[in-house]
Amino acid sequence: MEPPPPALGRVTFLLSRALFGETTSRVQKDGFPERCLNWVNHIPTGYTVYCGHDQRSTNGCPLTIPGRAGGQAIFTDTGAGKGGHLAWLDVPANFMEDSGSAV
Repeated sequence: MEPPPPALGRVTFLLSRALFGETTSRVQKDGFPERCLNWVNHIPTGYTVYCGHDQRSTNGCPLTIPGRAGGQAIFTDTGAGKGGHLAWLDVPANFMEDSGSAV
C-alpha cells in the first residue's frame, strides 16, 4: 500500500478556486465554503450546463437554475451518498458526433 500524499499546506486562492469555484467568503454549516452561482448568468441561450458534485437539491430532484443570458444550469447531485436520491444523465452515444461540441 502506498503512503498518503503530502498535505497540501497553505490553501492558496487558485487552489481554493479549483476546489470550490467562486465563493462568498462565508462557511456553510457543513464546514465547506458557500459557493456563488454568478457564472450561471453567463450561459448563452440554447446552452445547458450539467453540474455534478455540488448538491443544491432540497427535494430529491435535480435543480435547474435559469441564467439571465438565456441558458441554464442543472445541478444533478441529489445527495445519494448522504441518504438522498440517485440522479443520472443519459447521453446518447452519438451525441458528440452529432453536435460537434466539446465536453
